[in-house]
Amino acid sequence: MCEFYTISYEDNKWVNHSLKGLDDVPAMPGVWFVLGKMPGVDEFIYLDVAETSDIRNEISEDIDFSKMDLNELEKKYGTRYHATNKFREPMFDCNYDQFRKFLWSYTKTHYPNLRFIIINKEIDDKDTRRDLERYIAYKYNAIFWRDSRPYVYMDSERKKQIITDNTNNFEKENPNYKSLDIAIKSLIK
Repeated sequence: MCEFYTISYEDNKWVNHSLKGLDDVPAMPGVWFVLGKMPGVDEFIYLDVAETSDIRNEISEDIDFSKMDLNELEKKYGTRYHATNKFREPMFDCNYDQFRKFLWSYTKTHYPNLRFIIINKEIDDKDTRRDLERYIAYKYNAIFWRDSRPYVYMDSERKKQIITDNTNNFEKENPNYKSLDIAIKSLIK
């Protein structure tokens, strides 16, 4: 099951809007993220976040990848690569060259309920999109998020410091995004 939402900045606050389906997702440059819920679990968790030049196209491709059978991918491509997230936390085994297919097949296999959330603000500047992507990934601990290379050294204290520094700096430089937290947290239930 896939649900789609936008979060828009209206009247000096961030507001959620439900979308009927993928066709209602805007085809614009910006940032989106996905929450997932495992069977028998009540709350969604933060899985991944991405910046892109075309939100609808990227989500559409990822949904197509999520329909691929994980066992078939493993047979076809092998699983010699041990994927880790930005903080060097283990995710799953896969074929490096087919990472995105494995990611979405694995995601849908383990988190059959997905909730895609689009920041409904067209952001043409790639650097601005990257900053917002990192902010969301750090702030909400997106467990599958990777941003170029993983950190070389990581323990819980260093991870906590990196997250705190990045989120505080982003919020200081972008005060309108502070209240985004309220709108995002209302979507995890």
